[in-house]
Amino acid sequence: MILYQFYSLFAAVLPLFYIAVCAKRLIAEQIDNGSFSYVMSAPIKRITVTVTQAVFLIVSVALMYLTIFLVGLITFAVWGEVIEIGSFFMLNFGSFLLNLAISGIAFFSSCLFNSSAKAAALGIGMPMAFFILYIISAFFGSNELLANCKYLTINSLYDIMAGSSDVVWELGILAAMAVVLFAVGGYIFEKKDLPL
Repeated sequence: MILYQFYSLFAAVLPLFYIAVCAKRLIAEQIDNGSFSYVMSAPIKRITVTVTQAVFLIVSVALMYLTIFLVGLITFAVWGEVIEIGSFFMLNFGSFLLNLAISGIAFFSSCLFNSSAKAAALGIGMPMAFFILYIISAFFGSNELLANCKYLTINSLYDIMAGSSDVVWELGILAAMAVVLFAVGGYIFEKKDLPL
């Protein structure tokens, strides 16, 4: 139970700062400070640049969760704790998909705005609002109105080990959100005029 609480609360928010800063720097900040004009002066298609930046963000988040998973397994082995590897993998995989959806939001905002401040406001602001609403619903669950705040967040889709019978659908929705947000962000960036 403590492990699930860690993953649903802290593991959902700690990678957020890396994701938001990284996504902002991949597109919006380069446009904002003018360095993107050097990239676009090379004979490279804009979609190639966008896909490369998206792949970098996705792979870096995946490597972060692979490292967390492996370090977790080693830690449990050293302490002699018995853990079901399948459940531990699902905790990490679900948290990875949640943060992949958050990466999609951050990447979309970076592609949408030419200003790094606006990209950061949406890329950090929306996931933080989701997290705060989820925390409110968790700690004030006795109040029906506040308990229902969790349905306004994507964090509620991460209900592994919380008794949810729809885990596959919930994780599928998170994965689909990530795919759609990355694709739409790339499409918007490819079509928009850049102040170069």
